[in-house]
Amino acid sequence: MHSSSAQNKLNVQSHRTRAKQWFDLDDREYQRLRKGRETFLNQSLENYLKCLKACDQFDNDVLRFCALWLEHWDNEVANLALSQNLRAVPSRKFASLMNQLSSRLLDVESQFQSLLFSLIFKICVDHPYHGLYQVFSTTRNKGKDESSVSRHSAAVKLGSLLKKDTSASTRWLAVYNTNMCYTRLALEKPDDRCKPGSKVALRKVPSGQRLEQEIPANRIPPPTLKIKIRPVMLKEFTDLFEDLLHNCVLSKVVIASLDLCCIRTRGNRSLGRYSLTSCLYLTPSDPSAVRILGALTPPAIVNSG
Repeated sequence: MHSSSAQNKLNVQSHRTRAKQWFDLDDREYQRLRKGRETFLNQSLENYLKCLKACDQFDNDVLRFCALWLEHWDNEVANLALSQNLRAVPSRKFASLMNQLSSRLLDVESQFQSLLFSLIFKICVDHPYHGLYQVFSTTRNKGKDESSVSRHSAAVKLGSLLKKDTSASTRWLAVYNTNMCYTRLALEKPDDRCKPGSKVALRKVPSGQRLEQEIPANRIPPPTLKIKIRPVMLKEFTDLFEDLLHNCVLSKVVIASLDLCCIRTRGNRSLGRYSLTSCLYLTPSDPSAVRILGALTPPAIVNSG
């Protein structure tokens, strides 16, 4: 009986030794493949950035780069390798992806968030009308879940930096104040004497008076205007508000629209009327929660080709 037990023990040890040898072989092969995959990933990301930096012929590759980067955001080796080349790529090549980039922004200490924060800040400075609206919207939407709170905190920090930056503060404050005017006007409760769909003079609405003053003073283009992404940011944007029509449509239904028009000009030449639409969507579960669309929607982005 004792001899049989000893033999079984030897057999088990033999099987264990053989299994460990096979495991070691498989593990070495896995580590080799994993290291090779990380090397190829790093080289791909770096080469994409070098290509975007060197020429404008393959600008669409920014889509593939961002897809790879965002998929492997937690790869610290890759993020460290990107830190130098990412700064050298013109920010205009990432401006069209501002929605996707800003949605990943969090107030977390990491190499990825540091790179992403710097990139979004650069886009906002170089191309304010393609980046500031997303930042503003995020600062106004705190949310309740952990990710939303963190994203809101990061956007507030970004807004503070933009406010302090000498080259961005003027435009950031102009966009912020203008959007706040749109927000107040959209939330304005119409007079009980106003019938749904009736026209009311804008100056008769308390927040409308402020809007009439702020829009021409801030001298920024309409938020829904299609603006081409230019290689160099224009220091003075030439398409400005000259005036607002003084009528707006008020409605007391669940989905209420506020229609405004303005005169768009270039120098002394009128380019015609431009329509602005701001919509209110009341959340069924929380009537006090209002999401403003239209006025806070970033301009439609059109690549300059």
